[in-house]
Amino acid sequence: NIDMQPQSYVLWEPDNPSQGEIIQIKYDSNLGVLNGIDNPIHIHIGYNDWQNIIEPNPDMVYNPNSQLWHFEYEIPLDAYSVNFAFNNGDDYWDNNGGQDWFILVEESDLILGDVNFDNEINIVDIVLIVGHILGNNELNQNALHLADFTMDNEVNVVDIVQIVNLILSD
Repeated sequence: NIDMQPQSYVLWEPDNPSQGEIIQIKYDSNLGVLNGIDNPIHIHIGYNDWQNIIEPNPDMVYNPNSQLWHFEYEIPLDAYSVNFAFNNGDDYWDNNGGQDWFILVEESDLILGDVNFDNEINIVDIVLIVGHILGNNELNQNALHLADFTMDNEVNVVDIVQIVNLILSD
């Protein structure tokens, strides 16, 4: 495993995440540089060597039961790594001694056109995409990526026609 070994106060689940999965990152403020539960902890997070950083840095949520700060991140389908560090929102950082944290991401087995992630391309996917185009429902980031069948960075009727053609050819 080439992944950077997490410090004992920084954890994530799953240990070996894949593209399209939601990863939960946890920070123990009893052990970490950013200590205490009175001040919010923010996560500075992006992927593929610090691309697409979420700004402003999102707040982590404190869980009194686990006594850990939590943040959930949906790993983009084109990610090969997730990069993150922590701060208190006031320019005080925990960046793993200047190394930051990174997690290598495993390739996904998701199928282009399968927006409900059931490993089949069928009428349900078409209905969800049409609903999204009409504004009746919202597709998450990864579903949107899979809906863009023509890979032109736009989800529209052309994608629907291509997916229908694929369904009819099976």
